[in-house]
Amino acid sequence: MIKTHWITVYYESVLTVEFLQSLIVDSYQLIFNKLTKKQQNEIINNVT
Repeated sequence: MIKTHWITVYYESVLTVEFLQSLIVDSYQLIFNKLTKKQQNEIINNVT
């Protein structure tokens, strides 16, 4: 797996759960938006 665009988060007590969740959501959206419409639709239809 290529880790060029990975980020590393060193957990410290100053990081809130909300902040970590926002990092995850942002990362997901970056990848999801690069998928083809067909792939996006497949994911959306399988989520339910």
